[in-house]
Amino acid sequence: MSQEIRNIRIEDLVLWTENPRDPISPESKDQDVAEKAFIDADGRWSLKKLVSDMGEYYDYSELPIVVYDKGKPVVYDGNRRILLGKIKKGLIEVPEGYDLDISKISDFPDELPCNVCSQEIALKSVCRKHSDIGSWDVLGRDMFMHKYMHAPKSTFLIIDEYTGLISGNSSLNKRFVKDEVFTDGVLGQLGFKVEDGVLMSNLTGDGQKRVLEDLKEKITNKTISTRKNRYSVHEALDETSKRLIDNSKNSPYVAVNVFDQSQPTSSAVKSPRKTKRTQKKDACLFGDPIELKMGNVNDLYRDILTIAEYYLSNKEKLSNKFPALLRMSLRFLVETAASEDKKKLDKYIESYFDGGKDLLSKDEKTTLSNNNVTKSSLSQLLNTGAHNYSDSLSYDKAYAMSLIVGKMLSISHKRR
Repeated sequence: MSQEIRNIRIEDLVLWTENPRDPISPESKDQDVAEKAFIDADGRWSLKKLVSDMGEYYDYSELPIVVYDKGKPVVYDGNRRILLGKIKKGLIEVPEGYDLDISKISDFPDELPCNVCSQEIALKSVCRKHSDIGSWDVLGRDMFMHKYMHAPKSTFLIIDEYTGLISGNSSLNKRFVKDEVFTDGVLGQLGFKVEDGVLMSNLTGDGQKRVLEDLKEKITNKTISTRKNRYSVHEALDETSKRLIDNSKNSPYVAVNVFDQSQPTSSAVKSPRKTKRTQKKDACLFGDPIELKMGNVNDLYRDILTIAEYYLSNKEKLSNKFPALLRMSLRFLVETAASEDKKKLDKYIESYFDGGKDLLSKDEKTTLSNNNVTKSSLSQLLNTGAHNYSDSLSYDKAYAMSLIVGKMLSISHKRR
């Protein structure tokens, strides 16, 4: 089969996030995809704007691209519009308080004409579209090319798989970083190389982290940018990093042990500029301690704090799914607080979010912003955390959520 136009019932169409990090599966649940769209962590969905752009009538000239997989029609392209159609027809539940006027969504027919094609054609079309409009970040495109287009893993992707450096830091997920920083030549100057798909280094384990942490800082604060030091990366590093690299020149290269570079190393403690980042590493959930009145909420708060402290001290012994438990615990904690305050979850958040945010420091507010934790998204983030979605596995996200949750509790359950 090449391509053909078929009418397919909108309720039968299976949604995909169009995110290279998420699987394309006929078993995907539309509500799960919708929840990610409502949170819209990367701003790709913009459903409210799409409603305005679509106008009064459904446009038949833009056909969804569909592939039948195990007898189910999976949408490869056009998921945003199909999602609105499913919302319009009551097939998807919209969370209370989400800013979307359903009455303004144009009317959708019960059956939609779709471009039904082979997976090969669909993947090429999706890749071309997202490449042309730049809706995928650099790492995401590399993931897609390897996972679905059978391209070899890029050096950029390999580095992230071993270190988490790129996916954990948006400032590094840039084209110039891929093309001009993480090249074979520059990596060699820093004590790293990629060989047969493996990231290798002649630095010690701690040395690897220190050098990469320094590199990350230099790119984040624009010491290294498209205008500065782009061709002199090694020279831009701190003297400590240069000494580590120089002292390891004659050491053998070994495979880098997988580590999470989003957590700073001890070297950050020695630099006054990095004190705040180190504090984030050492701090557990909720940030500064909070004093709550005696009762169930206080007991839960202390229990969650204990669990989080155990996780931070024993990460190497635990699976990477452990943060999902913390997210579930946060949901239970907020539900308990809301119940004692005689409010529904959404109403509790609406009542205390702004006041809690006022109590946050500037850095804490930045943490919320970087993780897209807002008054409108918090309820959905808590809901997502109650299920084992891949988004629930980020400790950074749980940490950001806990900051505002703690401040909200300090208002609603303050010790008198």
